Amino acid sequence: MSLNNEFPQISHSLLDFVNRATALDDPDGDSSPYINFTLTGAYKGGDGSMKQAFLDPVQNIVSDDDRINIQRDYDSLLGVASDFMTTTDISMFTIPHPHFALKNSVHIKYTIDLDNGAEVELDFHKIPNFEFGTFGVRTQIHILFPYLCGPDRKGWKLTLHERTVIYEKGIRPAIDALCHYQVSEWSSTLRGEETRARRAGGGYSWGTKLIPSDVVPDLADEIRRQFSLNADPDDLAWASRFVVLHTVRGVKHATYHTANPESAEFYLDKFIQDKCLDPSIRNRGFWYIDVAIELSSEDGECLQRIPASHHEVVRQALDIPHREAARVTSLTSSKYDRDYASHLLAVSGCRISPGVRAEGPYEAVYLQAYTTDKALLYNTERGHHAKFLTTKEVMAGNGEKAPKTVADIHDLYEKAKENNASNARLEVRVPLEHATSVLLHFNPDALKRTLVSFPKDVWWSFRLVRLVGISQVLTLQAGGERRLRVSNEALALTAASVWLFNGLHARPEDGPAARRLMDVCLPIAEVDDVDPDVRAYKVSDHQRVRRRQGSVGVDEDDIDEMEEQEDEGEESDVDEEQQRLQRRMTDRGVPHTPHGCILFRRLQLTGDVPRLRIGGPVLNDACMKFYFGKTQPEFVDTFIKSAVISSESLIGKRMTTNKVPLAWVIQPDDDVDVPLFDVPGVGDELLPITAVDDGSDVEDAEPQPPQGTLNSFLDRVWHQFSPDVICKSPNPRGSARNSYMRIPTIERRHATEDVFLNLILSELFTAVAYKIAETEDMDRAFKWLFPPRHHVIIDKTQNYPLCPYWMTWTDFVNDPSHSDEYVNTARASLRARFNTLNWVPDAWADKMWPTGLREGFLTNKGYTRWPAPSSLTKPEPAPRILIRRGMRPTFGSRPAPMADNLLTSPVPARRRRYDPMDTDNEEE
Repeated sequence: MSLNNEFPQISHSLLDFVNRATALDDPDGDSSPYINFTLTGAYKGGDGSMKQAFLDPVQNIVSDDDRINIQRDYDSLLGVASDFMTTTDISMFTIPHPHFALKNSVHIKYTIDLDNGAEVELDFHKIPNFEFGTFGVRTQIHILFPYLCGPDRKGWKLTLHERTVIYEKGIRPAIDALCHYQVSEWSSTLRGEETRARRAGGGYSWGTKLIPSDVVPDLADEIRRQFSLNADPDDLAWASRFVVLHTVRGVKHATYHTANPESAEFYLDKFIQDKCLDPSIRNRGFWYIDVAIELSSEDGECLQRIPASHHEVVRQALDIPHREAARVTSLTSSKYDRDYASHLLAVSGCRISPGVRAEGPYEAVYLQAYTTDKALLYNTERGHHAKFLTTKEVMAGNGEKAPKTVADIHDLYEKAKENNASNARLEVRVPLEHATSVLLHFNPDALKRTLVSFPKDVWWSFRLVRLVGISQVLTLQAGGERRLRVSNEALALTAASVWLFNGLHARPEDGPAARRLMDVCLPIAEVDDVDPDVRAYKVSDHQRVRRRQGSVGVDEDDIDEMEEQEDEGEESDVDEEQQRLQRRMTDRGVPHTPHGCILFRRLQLTGDVPRLRIGGPVLNDACMKFYFGKTQPEFVDTFIKSAVISSESLIGKRMTTNKVPLAWVIQPDDDVDVPLFDVPGVGDELLPITAVDDGSDVEDAEPQPPQGTLNSFLDRVWHQFSPDVICKSPNPRGSARNSYMRIPTIERRHATEDVFLNLILSELFTAVAYKIAETEDMDRAFKWLFPPRHHVIIDKTQNYPLCPYWMTWTDFVNDPSHSDEYVNTARASLRARFNTLNWVPDAWADKMWPTGLREGFLTNKGYTRWPAPSSLTKPEPAPRILIRRGMRPTFGSRPAPMADNLLTSPVPARRRRYDPMDTDNEEE
């Protein structure tokens, strides 16, 4: 059966899609039709046959009658000079710390002259730098050291030696020279200032000092003078040739104006004055400014851009020929990226680095077109640029309600339907000298035709129905059988739903893990059959350029940039990954979005847990680790053991374990082993059937293992219990010291319950601490060794999670197909067998084998250590065990001391299991 929906396509506007989704919504009934439609676009038509929705938002293209307002503004300013170009005080960080260093591209290069006369262009964010301070609201000053760059040095980080030179040889002496009255508050060394800033609980409290405006004009030259006086010649070569980067960001709301030359000049002067910049910046250094126009609907509608018209937007903004605009907005250009809005292919913004050929008369270095609806959820955190959902939050759910992030954003969308229109912005980064001329000469009617317009309730309702579809999938999964939730297809749908959710209000992730996820969850087709416009992501840009070198229409700027990057050695890993990607596409096909919107391939919604249909690509280990932090087997081991960790710490917690070999899984030989358990009433009945995925697409699933009886299951658990516990016996600290357990390692793997009947402890241990157990002691040990249903243990638990018997038992007790009465009956049978053992580990919540003997253990807690300790107040560690009441341990031929009131009883006759490692056994 096909993995893709291959039904007749029916065109839908956004309003059509919202109306159909609303009609399918049945809160009290079957949610499958709603999920299927909102996430795959498939639905049952009026004639009873299946149809496929095709999203066509271009039906809402702006008409000549729509009233569109256009305003111009200045948003951001970046400038490099040799001096500090502010007319106000500077709030200066005392330490050249790296936290707020310039790390991301600003799309500007800095040219330095080498000693041999050559020139080198450097990206600002690849020059070693640090944040010096601020000079007002939404401002920053960075100090850059371009002459630290070299063939082996490309990056923003400064070394400890360099930071020490900057502080001790330059900055502090300069403050002493210019502001002698405040230098007493400055530590004489960098280390001293870092010591002051370091918090007791970790992290730093970065302090600032105020540099008065009257000394600011002389500060840069004084720092250079101090370097010349104090620094070594090798350090002076790079330190004295620093430059100052001034940044002003996000001030568009203060500079809105009409798009005409007079207003442009007036508001530029006001911008420079309001931000306390020296008016001479127009002539000193080199400065770039972001100039923008913003189009808004006078009727309060949501405006979006049509990617097919990006070339027209670029042509008008940069004043370049049609041919150049078409070339630089082609999907084959590495300088052009689309940012799809709400998963819609026909609605997107873009980001462009024009290059020399397309920069136009305004020498533009960067252009971006976007809409303001992203501002509602804009928030930079952990690599994201908007509020985001994680698989950790999703997998911690219990199915009773949607994850909190989903519910919160749902409420935000509901309010936005009434209150939030969206505007279309176009920003261009140009040299300051062009600030008053760019984006003044454009055709308003032609720009209107590059837009589509939606009523607020339609635009936000489209996001809402998609969000609700995602939420229903995640909620159904969270309430389903845990074993079914961790199948590869179910986990793939979980990760895909999280990825889709985050892409509703931000650019969908398209890194290597996200690309593999798209391979898994989106429709697949042969590479040659897929139009580049509907591919889920770009094929190798570099390979494409190589193939096209010398061809008509080749982008020479792309070739130059590619060769430059290769010369810098930055693209080798990416290029290798792209080659693997190209081979995979050739072998398997390419993921694509043929229905006008990002829609999943076919889903399996019948059954307990929604998932992708079986038979398609699956998540590889790298993708699993990116989204879930573990490979699938690792994640399964963690997730389905409800007795291992709580839901709040389900993912990302480290379980500490003793570093001893894991016990082997014992396969009992039915011809030799005598049945140990005979549970009254239900012992010979087959175990209840565990939940399985019975979806219609499970055609090639492996057959289920044969059902056993409760008696045989308990036999298997008990057989495994002895070797598991003995193999987990502790070792003294220090690799050179022998184990506490005398039994050889190979024999531990075949241990039987006979070990726990042997009371000659000197045969078993080199040292041991024993206690005659009270009833509550045995109750506690049994509780931890054979936990009850819904039992949760702490994160620091040792030993238990690595024992096969314990994992098998916790699977059994937490299986929802087993009733509480059934589980309690089985556990009572184990307890009866457990009570016949002569000794057991003194098991506690965190350790199966505790060894600590704190003060008072031997004098007040009833423990006796063998051999006798050298000190009763600080006895040496030894594995602690519990002796069954009425039993007397011995050491060699001498019985251990016993209290007078403890009576002995004969050891019950026991079945002895055949042990191939026991030399006393004889074959019959």
